[in-house]
Amino acid sequence: MNGGIRVVVVGREPGLVQHWAEALSADGCLVDACAGGFGLARRLCRQSDAEVAVLDGALPREPEKLKRLRQSVAVICLGPNAHQRCQADAMLPAPAAPELLRAVVRLIVGNRRRLAELALRAAALRREIEQHKSMERAKGRLMVAFGFSPAQAEQRLLGMAQRLEISPARAAELILGQ
Repeated sequence: MNGGIRVVVVGREPGLVQHWAEALSADGCLVDACAGGFGLARRLCRQSDAEVAVLDGALPREPEKLKRLRQSVAVICLGPNAHQRCQADAMLPAPAAPELLRAVVRLIVGNRRRLAELALRAAALRREIEQHKSMERAKGRLMVAFGFSPAQAEQRLLGMAQRLEISPARAAELILGQ
């Protein structure tokens, strides 16, 4: 099931749009669909918190515009030669089998969610590395200024943090004048 995945479906032909929307709704997706052009797609993407936009590849140059408008929206382009018309996350022939469309939506959303989690984790690790570097520089400054051994400098840094009720990284920043 794709429960909770918000999908915007836009195409030229109402019957095709309805077919794609029904296929995704049957799999538990929350679908906003319209037959029309980029203006309607843009409005739907703004109004909903869509993770995926399924677009008719025959809409001229519209997937690129949608990609620029909502960097957080994955784009699936459907149609003959769709890969030549857009920079989409996935391209499928139209009419795409409902099972294939559902599988691609699940795959793309799963990958994007994992990528977002990894980006958050990487940012946290970068912050942690910077804090560790600051602590090492502060210990070095204490060693030079007071002739402490590495263990003594660390004890002094941790003691300062404890006395001031701040993190050791913040204590290091204070020592370094940051």
